[in-house]
Amino acid sequence: DLVTLTDPFGRRAECYRSLRAQLALLAGWADRPLSLAVIGPQRGEGRSVTAANLAVALAQRGTSTVLVDADLRRPRQQSLFAIGAAPGLSAVLDGRAGAEAVHALRDVPGLSVLGAGAPPPNPQELLEGPAFAALITELAGRFEAVVVDTPAATLGADAALVASRCSRALMVARRGQSRLADLASLQTQVARGGTPIAGVLLNEH
Repeated sequence: DLVTLTDPFGRRAECYRSLRAQLALLAGWADRPLSLAVIGPQRGEGRSVTAANLAVALAQRGTSTVLVDADLRRPRQQSLFAIGAAPGLSAVLDGRAGAEAVHALRDVPGLSVLGAGAPPPNPQELLEGPAFAALITELAGRFEAVVVDTPAATLGADAALVASRCSRALMVARRGQSRLADLASLQTQVARGGTPIAGVLLNEH
């Protein structure tokens, strides 16, 4: 799944580099910190893989980047980057962990990952609280780019809550699977939170 690392000169990796360049233009971001929520309506559309590869592509460009796994229901970044089930976002938000939960990756200079940690019984309440907003602000002060993975919007309000704490949102859809009505509904939810949508990534496979 991490084609930006395993096949850096392949077509798919080039697509992520193109996405990186387009975000710099479309989101009006180049020399100031970016906090980007990667959102999508349903499971299986490629949000986590997109967030991971985009974060790697940003780091490869020389942009100090932190990838935050805010999918507290079905997290994937811990397994994608093989960082194990160490204390993560859930522990940070309930006060059981601090900055040590952010892992700097030796194999990808410039990239750090904050995994989701143990799934909590109250994911929506944790993301809705002031601690998450404060964390995103803190990370935006430490890194040039903050990429935030989210759960499927159909599972609850988590995705819209996360997006409302970020400066931009990237919507991910999959050809032949995503429904226009679900995409429109998610767009409306995010708009209510005041976060602009930088664009839509359409996965074909």
